[in-house]
Amino acid sequence: MIVSNTISYNRASDGGGIYVSKSRPQIVGNTIGVGGGADYFHFCYLDLLGKDKYPTFSRGDSFNSSPVVSYNKNVIFASKLGYLWECDMATGAKIWDKRKTNGSVEGGLATDGRYLYVPSLDYKLYAFEAMSGTAVWDVRLDGRMNQTPLPAGTTVLVVGTGQGLFAVSTDKGEQKWFVPGVSQIAARAKDKVLASDTRGNLLIINLESGAVEKTAPVEMVAKYAFNQLDGTVYVIARDGRLSAVEIAK
Repeated sequence: MIVSNTISYNRASDGGGIYVSKSRPQIVGNTIGVGGGADYFHFCYLDLLGKDKYPTFSRGDSFNSSPVVSYNKNVIFASKLGYLWECDMATGAKIWDKRKTNGSVEGGLATDGRYLYVPSLDYKLYAFEAMSGTAVWDVRLDGRMNQTPLPAGTTVLVVGTGQGLFAVSTDKGEQKWFVPGVSQIAARAKDKVLASDTRGNLLIINLESGAVEKTAPVEMVAKYAFNQLDGTVYVIARDGRLSAVEIAK
């Protein structure tokens, strides 16, 4: 049964109980793909939730990293042991597999259509060719790599938890700039990035230079919603307050 961003299922066959995955689902057509925790990545029918179409099996592993849909509408996903797969969402057939990082993968995957970006708990961000799974580069960064990267033109952004925001060039994997204290990326619009820091501030950061152009105190941030049409980010606080921040201009 799928509820919100989790999938739970009964593992009675191997003596387990109920396992809940933190993997965020991806939907293509009538199929939803989501990590199922221990051993399986699931492809389920949207109109028959809880019924597998084509589960992918990896014994002794788990799937908590959020998958991404590739340019050709296949799904790419990673396991906790660092293995990567690309599968056809309609049939479950493997396009490529057995690619690997050197650490566990818990953060979500991202792609710009050309490269697949994989944050790994070995303190590295990896880039693979999305079409073939061929390794392109990896770069060691400070902090825990457990958040989803954000591709932005010739740059990919990633937060090192406990350290800050890194900008890495997409072609060679070289670090371009670093902003300390950033805890989460909210959105990107044109040449600006909106992020939050550990002190409860919203930061508007120049994408090219990494310079912090504006700051605004917003406490108890719970969620972000980004309007791509006008570059406005709506910030929902835990006490119910709603704020609007324009970052496109």
